[in-house]
Amino acid sequence: MTPAHDWIERAINRYIAGEERPFLLALVLGERGELTDEMKDEFRQSGIIHLISVSGLHTALVAMIAFVFLKGIRLPIRAALVGSTLIVWFYCGISGCSPPTLRSSIMVTCVVGSRVLGRSGGLASPLCASCAILLLVDPRYLRDVGFELSYAATGSMVAGRALGRIVRHFLSPPEWLSKYVISTILTTVIAQLGVLPILALQFGSVSAVSIPANLFAIPVASGALVSSFCSLGFLCLLPSLAACSFSLTWLLLRLCSLIAKSASSLPGASIELMKPTTWEVIIFMSCLFLVLTKLDSAFPPSEGSRAPAGAHINRRSKFVLIMAAFGTVLCVFRLAGGEIPWTRSSPNATEIIFLDVGQGDATSIKLQDGRLILIDGGECVDKWDSAKRVLIPFLREGRKKAFDTAFVTHFHSDHVNGVMQLLGEGRVKRLVLSNADTTSSLSRITRRLAREKRVSMYFVAAPCAPVSGPGIRLAVLNPSGFNTADTSFSSINDSSMVLILETKDVQFILTGDSGPQAMDRIADLLSPGKMTVLKAPHHGGKGTLSVRFLEKIRPRYVLFSVGRNNRFAHPARDVVDAYEKAGATTFRTDLDGSVSFRITEDSVSVTTARPASGLPLLEKAKSRRGERKIMLFALFSGSVSPRDLSQALLSRLLLLRVFPKP
Repeated sequence: MTPAHDWIERAINRYIAGEERPFLLALVLGERGELTDEMKDEFRQSGIIHLISVSGLHTALVAMIAFVFLKGIRLPIRAALVGSTLIVWFYCGISGCSPPTLRSSIMVTCVVGSRVLGRSGGLASPLCASCAILLLVDPRYLRDVGFELSYAATGSMVAGRALGRIVRHFLSPPEWLSKYVISTILTTVIAQLGVLPILALQFGSVSAVSIPANLFAIPVASGALVSSFCSLGFLCLLPSLAACSFSLTWLLLRLCSLIAKSASSLPGASIELMKPTTWEVIIFMSCLFLVLTKLDSAFPPSEGSRAPAGAHINRRSKFVLIMAAFGTVLCVFRLAGGEIPWTRSSPNATEIIFLDVGQGDATSIKLQDGRLILIDGGECVDKWDSAKRVLIPFLREGRKKAFDTAFVTHFHSDHVNGVMQLLGEGRVKRLVLSNADTTSSLSRITRRLAREKRVSMYFVAAPCAPVSGPGIRLAVLNPSGFNTADTSFSSINDSSMVLILETKDVQFILTGDSGPQAMDRIADLLSPGKMTVLKAPHHGGKGTLSVRFLEKIRPRYVLFSVGRNNRFAHPARDVVDAYEKAGATTFRTDLDGSVSFRITEDSVSVTTARPASGLPLLEKAKSRRGERKIMLFALFSGSVSPRDLSQALLSRLLLLRVFPKP
């Protein structure tokens, strides 16, 4: 951190108060640590999130202010250009040298260098040069979200300059309308199109009000930035005027915040997007840039005239343009959640995923007919929101907007809070509850939310099968009857809904927080001959083991849904040892991440999000290398198809990305 950075930060802290202070720190210095989550969400939903991070807009304003100032003190044009470039790099240094700032600083240097040398050129070459330089310096920039958004937006705006010429050619609007309104609208539209797949990939939504919000917010934020630089100048030269100038800066910042708040509060301000595949991103970007470059060649700039000299395009180019435009529209349709008939695939397997939601429970079941079922939803607190961090990204990964059915085993926060959050956002179509608890506060809130969102509620008790599908059955084993449980902790645990998912040869026992007595009763209802996968009751806590169940059923796999370093010391060491001594393979979500079981007609496979988590680094590398050799041998020997192999690899990558360590 430079002395200039410290001095500017102290000045802002002295003269600006309230929520405008972190806004100005982000606007001038790129310091976003003090911004509240609410403020970030408002700017993101209104489509002006780029204003609270130092970007190309800020750098261009700094270059313009510096050039005007240096020209005002009677410097020659070339000296003013070189001086403004040096000031831009100084600003880049004090604002943290983020990828967008570096990109725009390099572009300014290239453009100024061309002007000083008496050469003229477009912005495409400086853009490509800046990208090459940054990647040579640090190839890891390629995975930086700011780098991706900056180049996608700037590249689309550079390629889409022809749209302004087309509008002027066909409409001939007044100069002020074209310069200040149409230009801003077209720039915003093109930039939003360019970053659309990245927004879908990283954030899952795009602003529907970004055009009007940018139309008002960009001039105001630009004025605030200029005013802040003038205020800092006054603080150096005329300290008596600094307070008045900072007051104007505060007023502009306040106005910009109100624009963001008002725009984000509009109905439908944010549009949800599905997570695209890598190929969809590549196809979309290729089609979009092909459309923009073809339009640029069809409507070239004319000499000495506002309108293009001509708009001739041959038949071949017209065909390419139409097909590229069709591909762009098709990709946008897919991002919005649309289904294209020839891309539909009918899965031939049922998948059960024990999601890593920290200290809580959440299990997803995907049936062969595409239905998605959720059993419990984990905890939602300030430090850990399982709905936002796991469940909603999981939905987007599967190109679903809501779970078809959600079960709540019992009303403790580490099981029901995630489901309540999903209910509040309209992401549950059908809710299945046990009638064993109707008096606790969480039970009342959940049922009220379901009624408010008009979600169908079903109350079940053993024996019944609320869900069935091709070759599969999901049945209730506990509780039996519709008696109301008392609201003591132990009573609610003992009345947990216990579910069994049965196929021809496999049974999954999903136990909630049931106690040993309930598990003893359930043991008499199960088939000991089937391969059993058990979700350990009550996170494997001390005193939760049912010896009768273990001796009779002897599960093949046991899953402990626990959080890392949890305060309950779950799972208990003696419980884990007992299952392993009985021959079970154990998994823990705190060590293995999310655990996925895939059931086909003749096989069961298990995958973890963090394989070999307990191995040393060298052993991990050896295991991965051996795994790759096995995969390649299977491919070339013909024992597995390339499609199945690619799906397995992609599924593994997605699990690693979607289910992070809590």
